[in-house]
Amino acid sequence: MFWHFGGADPAAFEGLDPEVLATRGIPAKLPMNHSPLYAPLQDPTIELGVRALLGAARAWLADGE
Repeated sequence: MFWHFGGADPAAFEGLDPEVLATRGIPAKLPMNHSPLYAPLQDPTIELGVRALLGAARAWLADGE
């Protein structure tokens, strides 16, 4: 399983038109996975990611009850 968690610095999106983001997606200047420049914000990305994974695991494990 591969989950995508938003971890980009909101400052990278300052001044960008939300309509353009909705139709064209993430700006090309923003480093993606496997880029040596990729560095998501640690806080809150890690905490939110762990919470989401724990919630999914809890729902999956409780499914057998």
